[in-house]
Amino acid sequence: MSSSLEAWFNTRPLSAPAASLPIPPTNVVAIARARDGSAELRIVRRSDGLLTFEIEAWTNFEDAGGQPHLQWHTFHPAMTTLSDSYETIVEEALADAMTRRLELTSFELITHASVG
Repeated sequence: MSSSLEAWFNTRPLSAPAASLPIPPTNVVAIARARDGSAELRIVRRSDGLLTFEIEAWTNFEDAGGQPHLQWHTFHPAMTTLSDSYETIVEEALADAMTRRLELTSFELITHASVG
């Protein structure tokens, strides 16, 4: 699955998620949720200490017969986006979310990880 905006808009189901969001991995340091519950913007700390982001979204993959298969899918930024600055990566993540027309809640820090 591509991270392109075309892939994003072509796979967005019109129905609300029927399954709960997957639990974020321990390297997720902050989350902002879509107001409609269809996605979660995650700030991720990589093993090298740099920060990036990803979006976990409710997605429709059609099979060869055109039948829907709704599931959660991780979308990564179209271009490699890394920073050692939390503020910078949040700014980049919010810009990406805006192009995807996501309306988000405020970011909340995840307690199992530290930002520094």
